[in-house]
Amino acid sequence: MFVSGVAYWYWAKALHVLEATQVSVFLYLEPLATLIAAVVLLHEKIILISVIGGIIIIIGVIFVNGQLHHVLNWFYGRNKH
Repeated sequence: MFVSGVAYWYWAKALHVLEATQVSVFLYLEPLATLIAAVVLLHEKIILISVIGGIIIIIGVIFVNGQLHHVLNWFYGRNKH
């Protein structure tokens, strides 16, 4: 719960530097950051559904930011070598 509070605090601080539309997308990363902190600080076990959820969150953030095309080009361009 403390980690979630810190994430919201950083989100509010980021609003001073970036536009609200840019900052709001990164709020979706909060559950992923909470999972990582729980593993590191509380020694929680990572289960498959947590990993799948994290991947879905990251894909969603990439998609919302309009960077999906760039990521796919990078990924497929890298695998052609």
